[in-house]
Amino acid sequence: MLVGASGVVVNLGVMAGLVAADLHYLAAGLVATEVSIAWNWLLYERFVFRDRRDASRWWHRAIKNLAYNNAEFAARVPFLVLAVSGLGVPETVAQLITLVLAFGLRFVFVSRVVYRPVDEALGGPPDTAVAEPPTDPATAVRCTPTSTAP
Repeated sequence: MLVGASGVVVNLGVMAGLVAADLHYLAAGLVATEVSIAWNWLLYERFVFRDRRDASRWWHRAIKNLAYNNAEFAARVPFLVLAVSGLGVPETVAQLITLVLAFGLRFVFVSRVVYRPVDEALGGPPDTAVAEPPTDPATAVRCTPTSTAP
């Protein structure tokens, strides 16, 4: 939760600075989103999901994270436009509202898809051990026929 909150602060800080520099709020929102995606991903990798990094290569995780967060930004754009252009909400406040509304979905995606638990990545449910093959010959499955056909 702290990583997500810090990402929101980064996002809003970048956006506010760019809007103050007269960049259009949608372009500022996109740049702010890209910066906060990188910020959050680095913190996910280092602190939050470091025990789940064995399930995939770092660039696979980066691509999934980037793809989802950019798709999420595209889904937030109509709400951002409605809030700013239609309702007169200040740009950074509108960005904050859309970020907060999308937070739950983002967390679920990142924790269950980008950093899915290792056991799930191998095809089993999380937190279960992989069964070892039986070592007792009496309980082993026989693969040879027990009788022959005439």
